[in-house]
Amino acid sequence: MLAKYLAAGSRQNSPQEPRHSSRTRKEKKIPHRRAASNAGSPAVTRPSLDTGRIVTLETELISQEQNFKNEHKRTSSNDRKYTHSASAKSLGSFSDIETFKKEQEEQSKKEKILHSLLNSIKSGNLIPTNTNFYLIGKQLGKGAFGKVYLGLHRLTGLKVAIKTIDKSIIQDDRTRRKVFQEVYVMKKINHQNVIRLLEVFESPKHLMIVLEYSGGGDLLKLVKTRGSLTELEGKHIFSQLIEAIQACHTKNIIHRDVKLDNILITTDFTCIKLCDFGVSRSVKPGEKIYDQCGTPAYLAPEIIADRGYDPFYVDIWSMGVLLYAILTGTVPFRAKTLPELHKLILRCKYDMPDCLSLNAQDLIRRMLNPVPYMRISLEEMKIHPWFIDDENGFIEDSIIPRFAGGFMCSYRKTSEKEILMRMKGLGFPCEFVYQSLKFREINHVTATYYLLEISNMI
Repeated sequence: MLAKYLAAGSRQNSPQEPRHSSRTRKEKKIPHRRAASNAGSPAVTRPSLDTGRIVTLETELISQEQNFKNEHKRTSSNDRKYTHSASAKSLGSFSDIETFKKEQEEQSKKEKILHSLLNSIKSGNLIPTNTNFYLIGKQLGKGAFGKVYLGLHRLTGLKVAIKTIDKSIIQDDRTRRKVFQEVYVMKKINHQNVIRLLEVFESPKHLMIVLEYSGGGDLLKLVKTRGSLTELEGKHIFSQLIEAIQACHTKNIIHRDVKLDNILITTDFTCIKLCDFGVSRSVKPGEKIYDQCGTPAYLAPEIIADRGYDPFYVDIWSMGVLLYAILTGTVPFRAKTLPELHKLILRCKYDMPDCLSLNAQDLIRRMLNPVPYMRISLEEMKIHPWFIDDENGFIEDSIIPRFAGGFMCSYRKTSEKEILMRMKGLGFPCEFVYQSLKFREINHVTATYYLLEISNMI
């Protein structure tokens, strides 16, 4: 069974403690004073009958015991003098002591992980990742196949998102293909505006997908809080979305679920990240597909028509719905029932608010064209007048401190050499790291590399 195999593997590869480790040092035990007095007591075996010697021994024992009592009285008296202050200090530093203990425990776990990884690299058989390599925290969200938790990558101390999928629900081929397709697609994309896949591993009961963490929430939450965003904010956000979708389409990958919920914001609110590739797929140029998927309010009319569609155009349509929602606070197509919603989308019937600039209205209309091949392309979006107008504006009084301007985030790309030096500092052989990256392997070593790369991208 898989669970037994994984358990056996982890036991087989469990590292032995190095002899020089600080954890192997035994703490020196300080004996109680009573124990010290007992050390001078006569042995159990009786000595020869020397009455003088017996009397002498008894006298010595009585004297030692009396000395101990006197010493005990003096120390007890001294102890009482500073009992309150000592107790206060102990209580005041209790949390510090607990924190220190936890830090020591974490350091110990980190050393064990690193020790086992390096030993397995030397042996030529890298050990598989297990749950001990991460500290798993609070739940961040829940999806169709599992839950997402906040995690901590123990070697670097950096935050990650861990998507857990119960193995019991991916037994059938259809569901298994969906999960594997998501991993396959994310493995192909490497872009700063797309959530990065770090690694995949399994426990006896769950499949774990480790992803880059973005702590700023998603666009849905932001729009709900604000009601709508300014056009200048919309430009900074939407320009990055164009880059994310283009990164996917260049690799012949369609997302098919572009919506507010699937656009995450980094912790410092400088960058957006396209996420959730659950219904995405890899396609061939010119290929026509027929499967229906996506979020109802964002569906393109050709998907609803169910006569087959060119997949790349459906992402453009969804982008139009998203831009409308960012600038107005609501989606363009709204109805009480699904059939009514489908009718509105098929007829392309929606209201365009007058408060939007003419350039913004034009861009939205060109994306929400009912004829797929008449929709604006990604390259055409980049040079649309809406982006050129007031390009150098500044966002003030916003929940977002400031989104990076232009079409790219303001990253300082950390050089490969810098990251390799940090990996070498942890003990990883540079050649092994380089080869793992070259062959696009997914393991804990490459996950560490990508995390260091992401953490320095600002």
